[in-house]
Amino acid sequence: MTISLCFPTSTIWHRRQHEEELKLLEEETARRLEEAIRKNVEEKLVSEEVKLEIERRVAEGVKKLFDDVEAQLEKEKEDALTEARRKEVSILSGTSCFFPLFPFSFETKESQARYLSFSK
Repeated sequence: MTISLCFPTSTIWHRRQHEEELKLLEEETARRLEEAIRKNVEEKLVSEEVKLEIERRVAEGVKKLFDDVEAQLEKEKEDALTEARRKEVSILSGTSCFFPLFPFSFETKESQARYLSFSK
């Protein structure tokens, strides 16, 4: 013996119709809620208090940006001065890392004279 679960066709049809109505109601509710939120936001954006708050935040942001740029420029200036001092000390102490003016050193006066005679 086989047991079959048979639902009357009308019951299934009513259930599907009810599900469809619930889905439409849910979509309509979401649309109305979204519309109400949008209207509320638009009204608040138009208010003077919000405009002043936006202007204040923009001004703060611009000031912070300028302060950050000024601090960065000051840091770069200090770094450049430090590097220039380091190079100056290096040159004065004779431990320069720069290329010499001459391709060889003049150990004797003769080698210096030879170089000068070739350069004429």
